[in-house]
Amino acid sequence: MLKCLNSLLICCYGPPQCTDSCPASIHSTRADGCLSIGRARKCMKRLGISLAADDVSKAFFGTSDDDDQVITLDMFLPFVATKSLQKDKAERAFQLFDRDGKGVVVLEDLERVAKELNEDLTQEELREMIQLVDRDSAKNDNDDGLVLPQDFIKIAHRVNL
Repeated sequence: MLKCLNSLLICCYGPPQCTDSCPASIHSTRADGCLSIGRARKCMKRLGISLAADDVSKAFFGTSDDDDQVITLDMFLPFVATKSLQKDKAERAFQLFDRDGKGVVVLEDLERVAKELNEDLTQEELREMIQLVDRDSAKNDNDDGLVLPQDFIKIAHRVNL
């Protein structure tokens, strides 16, 4: 992760000659080296951290009202490091649920984890959990009972895993 962050910082804050490894559009073109909200989002996306512009603004400034705000390196680094660690932690947690490496979490995985944690949950309660997390189910009435990694990670972030 450190190498990835270092490369990202070079791309976001460094000289334009690093365009071989990153799109020129994410370079800070400001003389003070600060990033706009949009450029910060592009940098974070390269790390696999996807946030809407309003969410980025809220995270740094507590409001989504002002598009003219800029993010300094001192603000950006700790935020990105924390988000990257959260993402890594959520991915490891997903792997604990998906012990067989199917790439999805299914009802049987939840049953196993609940049993390991001595949680007394019914199949209906576990199905409801899956439905709450499964974005496909909510979008197109597709109740496939599969929790994809990105759905799991999104919920893990909401509960500060």
